[in-house]
Amino acid sequence: MIRLENVYKSFGNLDVLKGINLEINIGDSMVVFGASGSGKSVMLKLIMGLLKPDKGEIYVDDKNINELKRSDLDQLRTRFGMLFQGAALFDSMTVYENVTLGRSEHGTMSREERIECARRNLEMVGLGGTEKKYPAELSGGMKKRVGLARALCMEPEIILYDEPTTGLDPVSADKINDLIIELRDRLKITSIAVTHDLYSAFRIGQRFAMLYQGNIRFDGTKEEMEASDDEVLKDFLSHSSINADK
Repeated sequence: MIRLENVYKSFGNLDVLKGINLEINIGDSMVVFGASGSGKSVMLKLIMGLLKPDKGEIYVDDKNINELKRSDLDQLRTRFGMLFQGAALFDSMTVYENVTLGRSEHGTMSREERIECARRNLEMVGLGGTEKKYPAELSGGMKKRVGLARALCMEPEIILYDEPTTGLDPVSADKINDLIIELRDRLKITSIAVTHDLYSAFRIGQRFAMLYQGNIRFDGTKEEMEASDDEVLKDFLSHSSINADK
């Protein structure tokens, strides 16, 4: 479904991605992990076409997104949902307005349909009845769940999760992990999560890739990760808050 071929991205003198290659198949639950600043979030923005690579190609369903016209790229983005690291809610908007923002901008639903979409997806993430609240009235975990409801309201084929548990207490983080697993199993959505939280990674992922010094250092299953002799991978796992046995 998604393919990155020899992708490079720099910002000034900072080389972030140095020729990465990665494939995500339909129905995959892929987790990309690595140290802070390793380029994980940049990779997500490249996949959505929010950034352009300096070199290399990015394909979604065999369409090279770098060659798409603006209107075609906008249409492609409607197939994606994204949970941003900080939830990215608009403080001046109600929960309902935040959840239905994408639908309102694309004009693909009537008002009645948007109301039902917000109600249904807020209930799915355990926040039924919060439509009239504002983000300032919500906890960090609740904001993340509103962000997830917004992503789901687009009825996406692919969901991208940018550090889904960062900044949350352990209980709230586990609720987000549980939701991601439930969505994966119930809706069969292709998902890509980037994180440096290996507890979350091993809970929600089925395939794993490690970004290290601008390249994909490892790509495989948990079992293949545990059997790997790669010293960099083993060192990262040993210094993380959990190990691969969890």
